[in-house]
Amino acid sequence: MDTAEFNSIEDVVNTLTEAIEFFRNVDRDYLSQFMYLFDDVKYGLEVVKKSSLFEDNRTGLEYTDQFIKIIDLYIQNVEAIDFTLIADAFLNWKSALLFDIAEVSFNRSDYTLANRHYNTLINSNNTDYRAVAFHRLGQIHSESAPFKALDMYKRAFEINNSVSKHLLTSDHPSYHYIYKEVEENYVEHCPFCLKEAEPHFCAESYRGLSYNKIYSPVKVWMYCDSCDHIFAYNNPDSLSDLKFDGVNGVTMPFKFSFLPTIGENLKRIKSLAVGDKLLDVGVGGGELLATAKELLFDVEGVEIFKHQANHVSELLGIKVYSCDFLNYETDKQYDIITMGDVIEHIEDPIRVIQKSHELLNAQGILWISTPNFHSAFSQFSKFNDPMWIESGHLQYFSYDSIKKLLERYGFHVVDYSSSRHYRGSMEVTAIKKTAK
Repeated sequence: MDTAEFNSIEDVVNTLTEAIEFFRNVDRDYLSQFMYLFDDVKYGLEVVKKSSLFEDNRTGLEYTDQFIKIIDLYIQNVEAIDFTLIADAFLNWKSALLFDIAEVSFNRSDYTLANRHYNTLINSNNTDYRAVAFHRLGQIHSESAPFKALDMYKRAFEINNSVSKHLLTSDHPSYHYIYKEVEENYVEHCPFCLKEAEPHFCAESYRGLSYNKIYSPVKVWMYCDSCDHIFAYNNPDSLSDLKFDGVNGVTMPFKFSFLPTIGENLKRIKSLAVGDKLLDVGVGGGELLATAKELLFDVEGVEIFKHQANHVSELLGIKVYSCDFLNYETDKQYDIITMGDVIEHIEDPIRVIQKSHELLNAQGILWISTPNFHSAFSQFSKFNDPMWIESGHLQYFSYDSIKKLLERYGFHVVDYSSSRHYRGSMEVTAIKKTAK
């Protein structure tokens, strides 16, 4: 749609506004003086019909044709006009037209025009238009005003708890999502330095393919400039209890494609370690456990999801303790602790690093993989990086923030590499410092 065509349609909207005002306020005795409005509206509808706005909108075309016929009937019997009825009809068609214009503007990234029309539509009598308009306003403000965006998103879901049907394709896992308010706590201070952080981005978690309904459908990410670290602002109140259910109660599948790179990582780790006692924290599908067993490590695991722990333990014949790592009690000491894509799910990463330090022997190895918002992939993809919409992620590290965390709590980082499993993730290897 070019600028001239867009301006023509804007003129039609203005004509409809004038007609609505007239029919709501004018005395019937003056009706004949404003018959031109019918002709102007009818002409405007013909303009819209021929525009690219309705190229793939058969429903809109049919509705417009019906509206033109109604106007013709009114013109033939002007004395029988119900002012309220026709004003409402004009208003409904204006809302439909504004919605289409707003959507076209949004999809072509003309957010200034889209913002103007969506702000009109949030007062519409049509709840679907209102809900989508609030949602779009959330998207428009997600970077510039994250807290404002959060409010817009929540109002969209409160108006229509199934608004996702208007925004997702029918094959998306959240297409049938029904919004239910989540009891949350709010984190404004950095978990590392405790300084107040700044809102960074408001993300649509419900769009994630593994979205878990225990979390809000949208979340605000906070940024700490001192630590170069990002963390979630709004988290479920009963997260520690709910986590035991896993991701929507589904057992994680075994990923055979991961095995070769896991083998390479473990051989590199083994060359640095003083022994072969290995604890895998967050066993997932069991890929690392199975590969470690193949490479003759003395291996055990800890997994918070009970059904996942039992499944992997029975499948591989390896002991997997079902508990939160922070509650794992043992007299054992390990030479290696691995955490593959775990620490980003933790509310208190400091305690996790401290716990790892306690469980490791002198010169023990801690290996961590986690998303890095400064990764090369993330630098290219910006806020299109799918990590932003992972509902279960509470932390978003940079290499700088995780390196500082490890070194502050008794480790020395000896290796960094980009993950070959997940785009935008990093793999960090650290050795426990020996006491002086």
